[in-house]
Amino acid sequence: MVVTVCLAGAALLVATTPVRRLHRVVRPSPPVSRPARSRSRRARSGTPDCAAAVAELATLLRAGLVPARAWQSVAGSPGRGAEVDAALVAAADAETDGRDVATALRQAVESHDPALATAIRALAAAWQVAARVGAPPAVVLERLAVSLREEADLADATATAMAGPRATAQVLAALPPLGLVLGQLVGASPVQTLVGTPAGRACAVVGVLLTAVGWWWARLLVRRAAPTVRADP
Repeated sequence: MVVTVCLAGAALLVATTPVRRLHRVVRPSPPVSRPARSRSRRARSGTPDCAAAVAELATLLRAGLVPARAWQSVAGSPGRGAEVDAALVAAADAETDGRDVATALRQAVESHDPALATAIRALAAAWQVAARVGAPPAVVLERLAVSLREEADLADATATAMAGPRATAQVLAALPPLGLVLGQLVGASPVQTLVGTPAGRACAVVGVLLTAVGWWWARLLVRRAAPTVRADP
């Protein structure tokens, strides 16, 4: 009975997640164009949108627009995420009303995306430092935009690099329960052997434990290799 419960638990906890995604591993993906890749990145994180807004703001300031007009122009640009737009609108309103822009940006951060929240706080810090020390805000924002783009590209490259190890871990974790299912289908009766004999029960317990340890170890290796990527394999 205990062995049966262990096998059922292993099948549910280990096999179901990778099986749902197994078609993504086996079926080759069609070529992705640059616009589609950009839309996919924007769907995962709003950091590229924030970087584009910072670059646009720097360009407008360098062109001679006053800060209030520059913030209003950037806040009215279409095609950005709702969270980025909310932060830009809050900053534009603060600049127009004579309030602190950095404080408005920090208060507008409500994103569940840590990378986007960090980018908006970095924008607030850059604007605050430029105002306090008298540095040209356009220069500071241009450098910030470059940094944000580099961080977004690095996160995207890291996620792409980790896709292979995650897929491999999923397939390897799915093989033991799938092997039992296939054995039952061809008439080999592996479940009866594992449940009905002492040696089979011992092998079942050891197999479940090793499968669980292997799954945990694969997750640990992937998380250590890519600590910024929080999705589990």
